[in-house]
Amino acid sequence: TMVSDMGVPMTMTWSGTDFVFMFIMWAVMMFAMMLPSVTPTVMIFENVRAKREKTGRPFVPTFAFVAGYLLIWVGFSFGATVINWWLHSNGMLSSMMGNIASAIGGIFLILAGIFQWTRLKDICLEHCRSPLGFLTTHWREGAAGAALMGAHHGFYCLGCCWLLMGLLFV
Repeated sequence: TMVSDMGVPMTMTWSGTDFVFMFIMWAVMMFAMMLPSVTPTVMIFENVRAKREKTGRPFVPTFAFVAGYLLIWVGFSFGATVINWWLHSNGMLSSMMGNIASAIGGIFLILAGIFQWTRLKDICLEHCRSPLGFLTTHWREGAAGAALMGAHHGFYCLGCCWLLMGLLFV
């Protein structure tokens, strides 16, 4: 209310710079939340990679695995930025990332709650809970293979978390 009392409009149109900064904000949030959760998988990946390399198998860079994983969250961040822009442009979200339309907030909360009990959530969690199992069944050689494995694992993480991340709008 203090801002509106000063005559500053709460809904301003976005510039390209606003879009870029919002995208950066989403990407940093996703990296900060998801990198700690993938750390055990990355550590197992590094151990498997090192043991395979000692037996003469091709080098598979751990960095490529992490980059593939983060690429999925970059994509999510872009999508969240587009949704953020759309909600803002249609007056459902203020420029301060608050005051989302209560119906949309309620729908997000209900859907996120229901999703926690679905088979899709369980399937995605199976891959996240067994990193070694994931790596042994999805292993690929080379940097491109590592990036694909990281992206594949990232898709499972996204499958687990996409509605929970949507609650960030609420």
